[in-house]
This record gives sequence, structure tokens and C-alpha cells, in this order.
Amino acid sequence: MNRGLPNDCVCPGSERSFETTIHAVWGCVRLKPLRKECGFMEGFHWKQFMHFREFFISCINCLHADQLALLCIILWRVWFLRNQIVHSNKKGDVHGVVNWSRAFLMKYQGAIASCVLREAPVQQMSVRWNPPTGDMYKVNVDASSFTVLNSLETRVWCQAEIESDTLGVVNLINGKETPLADIGILLCDISDLLCSVPIVVVSFVSRKANMVAHTLAKMGLTSSDDQFWLENYPPDVESCVLADMPG
Repeated sequence: MNRGLPNDCVCPGSERSFETTIHAVWGCVRLKPLRKECGFMEGFHWKQFMHFREFFISCINCLHADQLALLCIILWRVWFLRNQIVHSNKKGDVHGVVNWSRAFLMKYQGAIASCVLREAPVQQMSVRWNPPTGDMYKVNVDASSFTVLNSLETRVWCQAEIESDTLGVVNLINGKETPLADIGILLCDISDLLCSVPIVVVSFVSRKANMVAHTLAKMGLTSSDDQFWLENYPPDVESCVLADMPG
């Protein structure tokens, strides 16, 4: 026993058999009626002591996608019934497993199809960057780019608005979540810089409305030199800039 759980290797359904993974979910003698119901597995060759990974790879190579999905649910259900025997001493009936699994698969596929239909109109919505209003100065940053505040501190022309596509970071800066210990120092630095700059708001914006900053941040990962652009932009972000332009 380990932490109150049995750790012997004897099959709970057939006490004389050594329980491997393949035995527990497919090869046990009590699962013979279930194997007969799985007509799609007819002709499939397996061995009692083969590794489960070898068994599953063979299934991937032999079965169609729907058959493989059904088999996964069947094995999952069998494992559940096996645990009912071990931990609750409940005898599960394997005769209804195949029909139960087919019904479960149909419900799952129906739910997925329903979600796709509901999400379709959302995917058609146009999301783009919006320019600042009035005399505001807008700064779009990626998750790792809040160090841009260092440069703002030395050139305060007007009030600024910061947009980031990382909701977790925005919430931490605005105090909506408790800062984690490993990034606490960084958050303190950002908060100190915010106090020295007339920032109006730090807000979250969709990645689709922040593509220029996101693309520049990805460029920075592969560049070891400092790069600057004034009234211009690098070719890598040209398509993003054009997409954000009004009209």
C-alpha cells in the first residue's frame, strides 16, 4: 500500500493474471465480450504482453479517424470501470461500454460542431489598431516590451496611453491580480516608471490590433543590435502598418 492505494500488479478482474496496461484496458478475460462488440477491430493482431504504446501505434496505422476516436473512448471507459472495481469494489458491466462510447462520441462531435457554428460570426469581425484621440500619445507594446517606459521618461511630450496584447501583464500592472513572486521586482520597476510618466491608462487590446508591436518584438528575438526608426518602419512590419491605416 502507498498512501492508502493498492500497488500490487494482480488484475482485479482475474486474480491469476499479471496486470499490464494492455491487459487492464483490452486483454483481460472479462473484456472478451467487449472485444467481440468492437467489429472495427476484427483482424487486428495484438499480444497479451505487448507494450501499450506499440498497441496504440498499431491502432493509429490501421484504423480510420472515427474508429480511433471510438476506441479511445472505449479504453477510457474500461479504465474507469476497472478503477471502480479497485477503489470502490463496484462491479462494472462491460456489455454496455461500446454503445455508451458511441453515444458519448456522437454528443462530443455534436458539441464541437455547435461551437464552430457559434464562433463563425466572431471570426468575421474586423479588429484593427485605432489611433489615439486628441493630444494623446499611444504606445503599443508586446508582453516583454514595457521597458519602452525608460525612453518615455526622458521625452514627456504629452499624456500617453499604453496598450498591450497580454491580459495577464495588464491585470498585474493595474492591480487586478496579486503579483507573483518571480516577477514582483519587474512589476515594481514598471510601477515606478508609470509614476514618473503622465500615463492615463494601461489597457488590454487584442493581438490583431497590436500586430506591429508583436511583429517588432519577434524581430528583436533574433537581433543582437539596437535598431531605431524615425518616421519610418522596417519592411517586416509593412503589411501590418498598411492594415492598420484608415481606409
